[in-house]
Amino acid sequence: MLDPPIPEIPHPGGPERPASEPTLPVAPAPSIDDPRTQLRAQRRLLLTGRIDDATATRICAELMLLDGQEDAPVELLINSTGGPVATAASIIDVVTLMRAPVATRCLGIAAGMAAVVLAHGTGGRSAATRSAISLRIDEHHAIDGRADDIQRQSAQITAAWQHVAEQLAAVSALSAHEAASALRDGGPLTADEALAARLIDEIVGR
Repeated sequence: MLDPPIPEIPHPGGPERPASEPTLPVAPAPSIDDPRTQLRAQRRLLLTGRIDDATATRICAELMLLDGQEDAPVELLINSTGGPVATAASIIDVVTLMRAPVATRCLGIAAGMAAVVLAHGTGGRSAATRSAISLRIDEHHAIDGRADDIQRQSAQITAAWQHVAEQLAAVSALSAHEAASALRDGGPLTADEALAARLIDEIVGR
């Protein structure tokens, strides 16, 4: 009968055995059964909930991905309460730079910057159901720091709002002054009012 093997005992000062490296968790790959994945395969994207940095980054990346594949139309389905001006404005910038036309459609609510994104459907391709549409942006900024910092931040915020008002005026029947007023103080609009202001091109599901 053979004796059991004797385990090795490291000698003092001898080479140490390499420690096993920790295993990092791997994020699961998106399932082909995931509704977003299936819709993206149909060139349809969902913009839902509040438009925060993560949402804007995802939508911009998906728009650019689809635009790089081919120039066939993309449909952006919106049910959103909006978000910060600078964050949501990145989506508008990508839409306007795309070679593929982007049809925007509101299914539910489009408020604040989500309504501005809705108005930027390209090629006469913005539509809404009998949805709640409001241009008013409820955005509050905490500005602090030295006097020159506060002045600089305030100027940047004012410039961003003015830029969005000009963008909205360029794609609607509103003047820049009317657009700025609606973004600041506007109330809810019916689908018919949004159509008259040319914020949308069509009412669906009449």
